Amino acid sequence: MIVRQLMLGADEQHSRLHEIDVVQPVLFAMQVALAALWRSWGVEPDAVVGHSMGEVAAAHVAGALSLEDAARIICRRSLLLRRLSGQGAMAVVELGLEQAREALAGYETRLSIGVSNSARSTVLSGDTEALEELLRRLEGQGVFCRRVKVNVASHSPQMDPLKDDLLRVLEGISPVRAAVPIYSTVTGRTGDGSDFQPSYWVNNLREPVLFHGAVERLLEDGHGVLLEVSPHPVLLAPIEETLRESKREGLALASLRRQARERRSLQESLAALYARGCSVDWKRLYPSGGRVVALPSYPWQRERYWLVDEAAAASRHVSAVREGGPGHPLLGASLSSSVQPGTHFWERALSTEAFPYLSDHRVWGEIVFPGAGYVEMALCAGAEVLGEAGLVLENVSISEMLALEPEGARLAQVVLSEEDAGRASFQISSRATGDKTWRKHAAGSLRREEGAALELTADPPELLRERLAVAVSSEAHYQRRQEQGLAYGRDARSDLLRQRGQP
Repeated sequence: MIVRQLMLGADEQHSRLHEIDVVQPVLFAMQVALAALWRSWGVEPDAVVGHSMGEVAAAHVAGALSLEDAARIICRRSLLLRRLSGQGAMAVVELGLEQAREALAGYETRLSIGVSNSARSTVLSGDTEALEELLRRLEGQGVFCRRVKVNVASHSPQMDPLKDDLLRVLEGISPVRAAVPIYSTVTGRTGDGSDFQPSYWVNNLREPVLFHGAVERLLEDGHGVLLEVSPHPVLLAPIEETLRESKREGLALASLRRQARERRSLQESLAALYARGCSVDWKRLYPSGGRVVALPSYPWQRERYWLVDEAAAASRHVSAVREGGPGHPLLGASLSSSVQPGTHFWERALSTEAFPYLSDHRVWGEIVFPGAGYVEMALCAGAEVLGEAGLVLENVSISEMLALEPEGARLAQVVLSEEDAGRASFQISSRATGDKTWRKHAAGSLRREEGAALELTADPPELLRERLAVAVSSEAHYQRRQEQGLAYGRDARSDLLRQRGQP
């Protein structure tokens, strides 16, 4: 137990969660544990659906597989997949299932449909070289494509050599009739799991994940509240897209969210379930009971008495001892190092309270600090140190997104190190309140262009409009971005339109 805890708590450099035979059993364990926690709070599933390896946990939660059989399937499955690490790739394309099948013409022996997530989101899987060739063709046709960070091509022809071995190692598992209906993403049918023999799990690994169809059937059957049981809600966006298309009222909730307080995330979803009418076993949450009081008979005064945010207070303390004025809104005032000459620091607490417009930049539902913000911070830091004239940004890399919670803050730090004359490198990192570990988000270099000021070579908007044959309304543009997982709220849209001179 101690060894496992150390492994799960390890930093990225020492973590083994990138190994497929480690991460899949870990995810399975978390899914089973979260389902048990929800049940302990009185939240019982009316039906279950599993996504790829998640179908193993779903079958156990429904009652079709014992814990021993389910653990055996996930462990043996992931061990076999380890043989193929580094040999395949997967990518999300903005195509429907039938469109994606047409795009695969000529690649059938090397590529397959991996997953059908929604009406406009399909995952392709298979040989890396063939996939890159197809993606370049699709991108040339204007199709949005996103590579998935995996090195095993599940649900593709590369799984065929594993079929016999998987059948053999799963011999003896004994599925039973489940009490909870299971919406299969392999067969496309609803059943009780009694047919989840070894051959079913072979198909689960090889055949496409028909998740979109399963969610459609759930909604048609009246299941309007969908709760994702996972460490991070990667499926909420396609579920919400399917909800919008169905024009049915529904609710999609997460159990946990990356870099968010676990108990808070769980309780927020529990509150949403309760508000929706789901029954909750409050005695399990508050075993000592509570005191019921009457609401006041006078109107709410609506005065706020929040405790001072720790990160914001720390930022104000740092700013107080810094040289100069308040500085750029995203940077604050600078602080130079007495032991590292040429190194300059800026720190600022980033939050949606301090910068409300950040709430209007979301990627698959998460509030994400925009990439343009890193460029702004780097250029402004460089201008303070190197001067504003002719500043050139080079070799910029964004290694990890900076996700913000609706409440709370992250302390962002910009470090700029002067090199030879007119040159500097920068790094932008952040850490959560109370956390001592910094997470690197962006890095790059700056140099001062000598001589005349740089000339802008871009054509004016009027000439660009004359050359472009197809006009797209702002509403259609933002709708398409939302379907791709990029949501811009009212403030973000207004800012973009003002920058383009539109009313």
